[in-house]
Amino acid sequence: MKLYFVRHGETDMNARNMFYGWTDADINAKGISQAEELRAAFRDIHLDAIYSSDLKRALHTAEIIADGRPVETISDIRELYYGKWENRTWEEMTEADRADWQKWRTDWVDLVMPEGESFMDFYNRVIAGIDRIIRENKGKHVLVVSHNGALSAMHCHLTGAGPKGFWNFNSKQGHYSAVWVSEKKLTYDCINYPLCKEKTETVYVDMDSRPEDGLAYMIHKSDRDCNTIWTGTRVEAHHEKAEYVEIMKKHLDFILLEKEEPCPNWYAVPALSVFAKDSKGGYFAKRDGGSCVYYVSSDGQVTYLAEHFRKYLQMVIFEQENEKLQKFAQEIELQKSETDLRRFVCPAYDIQLFANRAEAEKQVHIHELKEFMEIEPPKRIYFDSEKMGKTPEIEGYDIFPAGKSFDPFVMTCEENGFTSLQRKRGISLIFEGNIPKLDFYPVPKLTLFAHDGEGGYFAHGGKDLDSPIYFISKELECWTLAGDFRTFVQMVVFEPDWKEKITGEKEALQETEADKEAFGMLFGLSAPERKLSKNIHREPYYKIFETIEKAREKACIL
Repeated sequence: MKLYFVRHGETDMNARNMFYGWTDADINAKGISQAEELRAAFRDIHLDAIYSSDLKRALHTAEIIADGRPVETISDIRELYYGKWENRTWEEMTEADRADWQKWRTDWVDLVMPEGESFMDFYNRVIAGIDRIIRENKGKHVLVVSHNGALSAMHCHLTGAGPKGFWNFNSKQGHYSAVWVSEKKLTYDCINYPLCKEKTETVYVDMDSRPEDGLAYMIHKSDRDCNTIWTGTRVEAHHEKAEYVEIMKKHLDFILLEKEEPCPNWYAVPALSVFAKDSKGGYFAKRDGGSCVYYVSSDGQVTYLAEHFRKYLQMVIFEQENEKLQKFAQEIELQKSETDLRRFVCPAYDIQLFANRAEAEKQVHIHELKEFMEIEPPKRIYFDSEKMGKTPEIEGYDIFPAGKSFDPFVMTCEENGFTSLQRKRGISLIFEGNIPKLDFYPVPKLTLFAHDGEGGYFAHGGKDLDSPIYFISKELECWTLAGDFRTFVQMVVFEPDWKEKITGEKEALQETEADKEAFGMLFGLSAPERKLSKNIHREPYYKIFETIEKAREKACIL
């Protein structure tokens, strides 16, 4: 069967960034326009059935798309119930219930939000609903209209990611996703296929034109108003123990590459980092900057294998009754999956291979990094977020907040991972009632949450710690550290010398691997598969000025 997934159109509460799970809000004018565009797209698509959440915003969207066709409602696929947090903006909720919010954010699977629904009750309810739809419509084409959280739960269930993968999926309004489902295999046809008129430009940039250490360097989307896709092919060396390399080569026909090995003679769009080959002339690769594993056959066919390298090993090792492979699995702490991982293997239609860059450029224009960075950015005006709470509107300009705010933690008396973070790594969280007074002024805005006791501060650029994490040095330079707070903690716990790339000075800590593992357990973290501090780089998007007056010399700040 084929399932089409659609998130309801925009509501006024979406526009205000509110939590409103079971609140029965209807879609607004923009949401109606999004649904009408989806109706035009689905007019020529055969649908045997249409299902919707029973909440008004989903049902209204479904009825517009259905265009007279019957719609069946299922309450099981409605959104998570937020309890006391219903009908609050992000800011209102974090201010009123900061302690509960901090607890829930660190343990959202097991903790129940105040007077709300537990995540596992929500998750089990939603998968019961989608399982019923699949069971009753085998071999058919079905449209499901629901909510962002509920759709994420469905994707987790179908892909085998489970509850822990919940935050990896995001369904955009005005888009749809499509997936083929059978008893043996699951194949995504498209994810968040865009129909809405507010499309951003996609710019292709050759990966060989960026610095060698620039794997984590990305052009900031909001600064260029476009999506950046790297192109090309590189060899990425993997460093494993010699005995592991030999086992994989002998029993799995999996030969890890060395850095100096020649690159395959094809050009990938998007870019691929090749890290292994087999005896048949095929290569194993990852999307540049990502973790998903692909196989490129000798005839140029690209196949998606697994979401990361360990998952691929998990799939191929336990397919064989081989004593050495089973021992290898024990040594690397790998267990057999309860899910049939082969059902996720599918053609990678989103990756194209060309003989060379010239052939690729017949289909897409590929920039050099220097050329692209010289493209004139849109006109920008900043407003002082420290004094102006609301974003002003000026026709013809993009307006962004500047300045700093604080994301303080609630002080507790108990010894935990965060107090250990201060004691062992010198990273002190900023607590409520102890917020420092600082003169420096970031452009755009940054939110500070910790300091290093030596004049350096840690910050994020979004609404919470799931955003990228930055370091502001005492020299007022901004550095990108990690993609989110969890990865940041994993880095500082297992790589205590992480700051060497910034200061040039190496930390002289005497810690064993066992010490680090015990420290990591306080956060539920294990050692990373690769060195995370390699991705630290100077952040060109954020500028740190001594004062707002200095900032105004370089930027237009209201």
